[in-house]
Amino acid sequence: MILSDIDEMPLVGRTIFVLEDDAMLALTVEDILQDAGAKIAGPFMTTEAALRGLEELGSEPVAAALLDINIQGQSSYVIADALTARAVPVLFATGYGATNWQHGKDGAAPVVISKPYQPHDLVSALKDLITN
Repeated sequence: MILSDIDEMPLVGRTIFVLEDDAMLALTVEDILQDAGAKIAGPFMTTEAALRGLEELGSEPVAAALLDINIQGQSSYVIADALTARAVPVLFATGYGATNWQHGKDGAAPVVISKPYQPHDLVSALKDLITN
């Protein structure tokens, strides 16, 4: 178990949508979130796969999403927009620094976690995003 210092299963029963193009990190994120009790939609490694994944989810509820901002040179904002239209809160992940990225038609600052992140920080950020 990766999350020895986190509350027991803080994301239990929650579906988390994951878009990450780094295969090793995607598998690590999947392990972290499963240890926290989450069900994973994905992880998807391209924006095209993520759009198909959203379509396949249909009306299944998604509690939150973790999106790498830069997916193989493309912005993940199209996925964020589709998730936001479904009222799914989005946590952006980036190794480029939070201040370089902006998103949102209303000009609101995105919720960002910087890479590399610790398992506890990831789960806490998603838990906060879901409960706020």
